[in-house]
Amino acid sequence: MALSLGALSVPSMADVSTQSIRVSCENAPEEYCAALVAALSARSPKADVSMGESAADALNIELIVLDRSESHITGQLAWSTSDGQRSEGPDMTVTVMDAKLLARSPNDLAQGLLTVTKLPL
Repeated sequence: MALSLGALSVPSMADVSTQSIRVSCENAPEEYCAALVAALSARSPKADVSMGESAADALNIELIVLDRSESHITGQLAWSTSDGQRSEGPDMTVTVMDAKLLARSPNDLAQGLLTVTKLPL
C-alpha cells in the first residue's frame, strides 16, 4: 500500500525491500573478504551485505583466490541468484613489483573485481 500526496507517491514500509547479499571467501584471506564486503556496501548502500553462508533469497557472492604469492594475488567473483543461476566474472590480478603485497591490496582487488564484474546489483 502507498500513501499518495497529490502527485507524490510514498511507498509504505511493506513496499520497500532490501536486497540481501551474502559474501563467502572460502580460500581468501580475511582482509580481502572484509574489503569486498566494504566495497559492496559502498556500492549498494541500501543492501544488507554480510559475510556468511549462502541464503536462498540472497545474492550469494564468493571471492575465489586463483593464485597468490608475496607480490601478487589473482581473484575472481562467482555468484548465484535466488533462482539458482550461477555465474562467474573475469579474473583480476593485483601485483606489487619488487615488494610484498601492500596494506591497500585488499581494497585494490575488491574495487577492481567490482569494476570488471557485471554483478546483478
